[in-house]
Amino acid sequence: MQIQKRIVSRFWWVWLVAIAIVVFVILATLEFAPFLFMDELMNVDLGRTILNPKTSWSVAWMTEENKPVYLLTYLGPVLQELSYQVAGELGPRVSALIGAVAAATALVGWLLARGTAKIAALALGIAFILDPLFVQAYTTGRVDGWAMALCLSSCGVLRYVALYQLQGHSINRYVFLSSTLAVLALFTWPSAGFLIPLILIEFLFLLKKKVSLSGSWQDAVVPAASFITGCLVTSLLLLVPIVPQLYDLLGSMIEALKVNLRHGGEASDQGGGGLSITASFIEILRVLKFTPALLLMALLGVVRKRQPEVLIGGLVAVLLMMSTVVYISRVQYLLPYLVLSAATLFSFKTVGHKASLINTSALVLVLFWSVGLTIIARTIVALHKSEERNRELISRTARSMIGPGNHSVALFNSFEFYYAGRSLGWKMYAPYKPAFADISLEMMQRSLSHADYAIIPQEHLTKEFEDLLKDEGMYLAGAYLFYKEPYEKDYVKDHSKTTNIDRVHIVYRILRQPYGPYRLYARENKSAS
Repeated sequence: MQIQKRIVSRFWWVWLVAIAIVVFVILATLEFAPFLFMDELMNVDLGRTILNPKTSWSVAWMTEENKPVYLLTYLGPVLQELSYQVAGELGPRVSALIGAVAAATALVGWLLARGTAKIAALALGIAFILDPLFVQAYTTGRVDGWAMALCLSSCGVLRYVALYQLQGHSINRYVFLSSTLAVLALFTWPSAGFLIPLILIEFLFLLKKKVSLSGSWQDAVVPAASFITGCLVTSLLLLVPIVPQLYDLLGSMIEALKVNLRHGGEASDQGGGGLSITASFIEILRVLKFTPALLLMALLGVVRKRQPEVLIGGLVAVLLMMSTVVYISRVQYLLPYLVLSAATLFSFKTVGHKASLINTSALVLVLFWSVGLTIIARTIVALHKSEERNRELISRTARSMIGPGNHSVALFNSFEFYYAGRSLGWKMYAPYKPAFADISLEMMQRSLSHADYAIIPQEHLTKEFEDLLKDEGMYLAGAYLFYKEPYEKDYVKDHSKTTNIDRVHIVYRILRQPYGPYRLYARENKSAS
């Protein structure tokens, strides 16, 4: 009962105030960093294709199969599409922010259930929601926050049951609920799979406690059966809405999965293969450099507390991650592991004897790093020259380029036209490929077969692309330059010139002068507005 008294104490008032401040600051700057990335539009457009399975266009177009991508994990994309329909362009980002708050709250509740001191749980929760790796996801409209919230809630339920409900009759209901939350997470976004080791850690802890209480392994059978039953029942219920399309879409789902695996693109024109094992691991370390304080504190927790299950779970997640295309939006799923390891330094027993100066200093450093970067540095960067990222620039250009109507438009590395194109009634095509992979000539050719127009940033236009456009019967219909004094991005060509300000722009995905210059190509029988 001690943990229950703590949860309903004044702690939650402090948490609500802190989270309200965070939400206010993020909302205040959400409009000033509006450049549209592939991550955001993918969440939205995947939801659109799920709700409209007979659609004939998509910006996640499987060029070999000549159909849109369909994901089995449809809950997150549908949520973002509905958010867009209700609240417009900012809807998906607001939805993602709410998901981030839910994830941080679930994390704090889980830490409290594990015996973390209130002040440490509060600080780590704030550090989590303000961590640069997590912020870049929910401020660009990704659904990772919702997936994490469900996984961490599942962990919290299992820990609560293991400590306070083992002798009650409601244990099986709680275990069933936990498995339901886990399956919901996987149906929200596939990257939730990186957090499954955490759920298994808590489930094994529950079974161990159950066996130690009764002295018989047979008493672990019923909870295990409840967990498996919950997974099966929830999966079947979530498959019911897509059963009519499941058979036809199964091949597309498998191909989409292969594209996201490390070697998924080597055998097809859906995009280039991933990194090697070594390069993938180095990429994970390169991304984690943006959260060094939390990483060092997690390592301190591993060394001083020696909790092998947390270390093993983290290593399993890393291995799973290295089997896919590694990039920042996947590496962020290591954050709960880092926070959990750091939290072991602040158990109730530890606090009872006062936390060491090293532990306290590390916690202050973690909080200082996340607050300093996200609340201060990011806000300054977002507000500085925000007029350069005004989405109205794209809307006006889209109207002057092609105008409203049922036009077929290929978007090659020009995803920022997606929302403007939808409002104008365009049918848009873009090849589905692994993150950051180049568009091959074959992918471009197959996409152009559906389009009367093509929008391409000048920096991505090569001689081979120009020749292909000419062979496809398309001519240069216009060039569009947005800025009178273009900003020289030295760090793109020479990484040795990357400054700290550049790094803040990169990690938060708030780009200087992100739009254009563009080239518009049209078929011979079409003309630009």
